[in-house]
Amino acid sequence: MARMIRSVLVRSAAGKWGIGVCLGLLWAFTFGCATTNDIRMVQDDLFRIEEKINKMRKDMERVERGLGKPVKVLEEKPPFDFAKEFDLTKRNQAEIMVKIDELRDSLQLARGEVERQQYRMSELSQKLDALGARLVSFDAKLSALKPPKPPEGEKGAPSPEASPAPPPPPPIVATIDPNKVYQVAYQDYQKGNYPLAILGLKDFLGKYPQSARAEDAQYLLGECYYSMKEHENAVTELDKLIRLYPQSPFVPGAYLKSGYALWELNRMPEATARLNDLIKSYPDSEEAKQARERLKARPKGKGPAPKPGMKKG
Repeated sequence: MARMIRSVLVRSAAGKWGIGVCLGLLWAFTFGCATTNDIRMVQDDLFRIEEKINKMRKDMERVERGLGKPVKVLEEKPPFDFAKEFDLTKRNQAEIMVKIDELRDSLQLARGEVERQQYRMSELSQKLDALGARLVSFDAKLSALKPPKPPEGEKGAPSPEASPAPPPPPPIVATIDPNKVYQVAYQDYQKGNYPLAILGLKDFLGKYPQSARAEDAQYLLGECYYSMKEHENAVTELDKLIRLYPQSPFVPGAYLKSGYALWELNRMPEATARLNDLIKSYPDSEEAKQARERLKARPKGKGPAPKPGMKKG
């Protein structure tokens, strides 16, 4: 106990409250009435005094630094390297940007794949619709066929064993949208599947000759044959467009392509006449411009070019 009192006296001697605290301790232990709580309270006061002393010591050190005296603690601390920290921050930023670019590329690839799958699904749906239209039409034709007559008796009377034939069921009416049938054929044309496109376009024109897309289908039919280098068939189908739909906006193109087809068939007088008809009827059109350029390239030795509007006789 005496050792603890000496320690307290030494600690408290540095503060302005040390004397009072020491006297209190001496009085408490002298009269034997000090409790454990009193001792703890005295120790807490001593700790607070030590904190005040440490604060005063730090304040004095700051004052010394202000007067220019070297401080050992500051001398031992390494200087802050701004260039190194800047390079590290810049490198981290570059890595983050690379990660962002990789994520953006992955997202773009995923979006493109989704769009391709959606296009394939739409294409399959349209082909299924066209196939359904053909099946419904086929069923309707089968249903419209009448059953054979029942066999007759010896005297021309109906055989008693034969039952009357049931009435034929009403024909099934197709509910497929004609535009979907046309779109399937048009997509085949865009992909270069010309034989399949020709089948679809002929089926469309046979079932829906009064459709608003009939002239479109007729022109595409000639284009398909021209792309397949079947120039005779191309001329036939394009002439049919000019004859059936004289007010169609596809007529200038039909004149031009049929003239090209005749040119490829080496039927030069007919080809020249067809191109001249185009120039005369639609002089300001883009097709007329192309026709003039083709006529300038007319091979020599084929005789004089016929006048515009002149046909082979």
